[in-house]
Amino acid sequence: MHSQITSLDDLMMYSVSTIRNNLKVDKINNKTKLILLKWKIHYTPFLSNSHCSPISGTINSQGQDPYKPRSYPGWKGRVWVFYSHSPNDFCSEYFENSLIHTESGGYGLYEIEGDTNNHISHPKDLPTNRCDRWAYKDISIYPASYNCKIFLDDLPGIKALNLLGNTNPEPFHECVYENDH
Repeated sequence: MHSQITSLDDLMMYSVSTIRNNLKVDKINNKTKLILLKWKIHYTPFLSNSHCSPISGTINSQGQDPYKPRSYPGWKGRVWVFYSHSPNDFCSEYFENSLIHTESGGYGLYEIEGDTNNHISHPKDLPTNRCDRWAYKDISIYPASYNCKIFLDDLPGIKALNLLGNTNPEPFHECVYENDH
């Protein structure tokens, strides 16, 4: 199934579908809907596998095992998500199986990767003009944001294109999914 993902835009739609399915099976809070998913990521050939790894990879906490890889190629950055109702816990469980590995973060909006002091108080301040319209929509949103990692090894369709020389991994990618409920 992951081999059908041949672009980061495809991955966005796959992730949206996975998060929606995870929300549906939440027995406590199954009325929560996904309103917006956005990421801002950049490619690195050395994405740390200290706390997570590709599906077929291995975690090497702080690179302590010299016989295991210390990194994998992939993208890292920030992901923002808006829900229609207050989700459970840290909201990151809804990303399970989406191929987006969430790291530090949780409820609220933070603009800069790793900077928890730079809190965004309103969705209109999220760094794209596409989100400005949330400032005047008559809806309540429950935002969350996380540092994230996406491993190239989890995306054989994109990796195959790169190996064939047809394309290079996108160095920077920004994508927004909006649900016009």
